[in-house]
Parts: sequence; structure tokens; C-alpha cells
Amino acid sequence: MKYQDISLTWHGDIISQSGEAQYARAILKCLITNGAYINVQHLPPTDPLADLDSFWHKFLEDNKVTDPGYIKINHCNPTQATNNIMNGPNILLAHWNTINFPVSWGNALSNGKFIELWTSNSNAIAPLKQQGINMNTYVLHYPIEAGFANGSKAEITNIKDSTYVFGYTGTYDNRSNPSDLVIAYCTLFNSSNDVALIIKCNNKGDNPNEKKQIIQLIKNIKSTINKPDYPNIILLQDNFTQNAMDSVIRRIDCYVSTSRGNSINITAAKCIANGASAIGSGVGAFMDYALALNSSSILQTSFSLEPVTQVPNSNPADLWCRTDMYNTIAAMKQVYDNKHLSNKDNIHKIESIFSVDTICENMVIKLRTFFSKKITKVL
Repeated sequence: MKYQDISLTWHGDIISQSGEAQYARAILKCLITNGAYINVQHLPPTDPLADLDSFWHKFLEDNKVTDPGYIKINHCNPTQATNNIMNGPNILLAHWNTINFPVSWGNALSNGKFIELWTSNSNAIAPLKQQGINMNTYVLHYPIEAGFANGSKAEITNIKDSTYVFGYTGTYDNRSNPSDLVIAYCTLFNSSNDVALIIKCNNKGDNPNEKKQIIQLIKNIKSTINKPDYPNIILLQDNFTQNAMDSVIRRIDCYVSTSRGNSINITAAKCIANGASAIGSGVGAFMDYALALNSSSILQTSFSLEPVTQVPNSNPADLWCRTDMYNTIAAMKQVYDNKHLSNKDNIHKIESIFSVDTICENMVIKLRTFFSKKITKVL
């Protein structure tokens, strides 16, 4: 019970399938099991509910009768959080939307109600300072649970055991931008290559035609590239439990993201923790993974923020960078040509640098600096 002195209110989504909620559960479970007092105030989830295990069912039931914690972490955007300020230290924990702050967010952050801004990646710090928002900052990375590689691996129809699998999981929108991945993949490979691309997009319920749109997107891309044949693409669209999704992730040999703005990169972290290669832009937590691991199998395709302003039906604040198509194709070719090399050393590296214990211990050290006196509560 080494965190018994920690008394914390967490304001945000912890029950959906979103990366934000997965991130919250990974951090909070470590704190709770080590004796911290945690009170959760729910934000309505925007994604389907996750298949929660017995730990979270019990916690959520018990949490209904708890008192507010001493420190409050607002895991949402500033304008939402401003309406939920309480007495005591208030911290804002934000995600991908910290790169290009809307004006209203800057106003909310400048009102002096938050003592610190926490983010899930290092990229958010410099733009924050450039916009004149002078706050103490702290990076709280997604914690990697040891032993992820020991779980089951999915058997996917039309993919042989010998097939080299590229993969993407996430949303289907202009920010996540899976279309550029399809272009790079179809440009580089054809049917004679023993490769496959798995795409698993999350249908949040607000786009029932998503599967048809992705199929049409792939057809349009193929007609534009205009080759005699194309490599295998597998579209997974059913609702998956987290365990089922993790088994799919373990089948991926190289995770590829062509996102214009992604912060946590949970799937990339899990793939690396499974010994897979990973390719992504030099923004968000992916940059932190690449720099920390210093591995030839963790490749960045872009190293600078270059906001995208001319994407239809998109909020420019959500788009941090352009896809570097040339480097994406080159990186995919590099990992494929070196597929015989082992990346198992990366498992130990990412599990140690970004381990649950390390991330939570550093977080608790930070939290303890806000306590004027010891506060002890027991679940």
C-alpha cells in the first residue's frame, strides 16, 4: 500500500474503448491496487463501452459512494474542465488537442484555475509555450504492462502464418488519415508479395456507413494508382473486446500510422511491446518511443510539426502534420526487407522505460509535491 497517502479525483472517461479511456484505466489501476484513494467523475464516453473486467466493475460500484479526492485531475479539454473546478489543486491532463490550441482553450488555461498542464507526450510542451501560456508542465506517458507479448495471437482468414502483416487500428477520419497508409501500401507492394494489411477502424456509432466508405476508398485508391494487381488488404469491422483486439495486435509485424495528429499511440506501444516494428510521424508519444528506444525498427516519417489547413470537413486544430509519403514508403520497404531481423530487444526496453510501475511511481512523486499535509484514505 505504498500510495496510501494519495487522494485523487479523476474527471474523465474511463469506461469506453477509446485510447483516452484505456490510458486512464492503465494509470488508475496501478494507483488503486497500491492503496491510493481514487474518486472518478465520469464524462460521457464518445466511443462504445469497453468489455470491462471484474476489477473495474467492482471499483465503479464502490466508487458511487466515495468522497472527492484532494487533488483533481481533469482528463479533458480546458473548457470542459473549467466547469468542474474544485477546491484544492486542479490539474489539466490533455491529449492530442494540445498541439494547436483553439483560442477558447488558451483563455481557459490562462484563468489561473489550473496549477499545471499534463500531457501524454513531449510534443505539446513547445507549442504551449509559443502561444504564451506559461504553466508548469508534466508528461505522463501511457504505461506498458509487462508480458503483453505472452498473450494469444489471432488467426485471421486469408492470412498465412508466413505472411508479413502491416497493421493499423484506430478511427476512420481525416485526422487519423488511414487513406495515406493504403496509398503507400498499394504503391509499394503487389499480389506477388507475401504481405497483408490489416485495417481495424472503430465505428463509434455516428457513422453507420463507415465500412462501405472504407471499401470505396480502397477502390478509389487502386484506380488512381492503376497497377495490374494489388496486395492483400483485410478490413476488420466487427465490434471487438479488448482481449480480441489485443490478439489482433499481436499478429501485426509492423504497425503503421499516417495520422495527422495522434497523441498516445497505444497500438504502436503495444506492437513494440510484442516485438513488432512500428512506423509513425514524429509527433505525439510515437516520437518519445522512437527516441527512447533508438531502434532501426521504430521509424519516424516526419520530424517536425507542419499544420494542415486545407482538409475538407476537418478542424485545423486537430491536424498537426502532413504525411511524408516518400519516407513512409521507404520505411515500410526497410522493415519488410529486414523482416528476418529480431526486434525482441525492444520488448525489454519499452517495458522498462515505460513500465506501469515506473510511470505511476514518477506520477506519484509529482503528486506528492502538491500535498500540504498527509491525507490518508483507504478504499
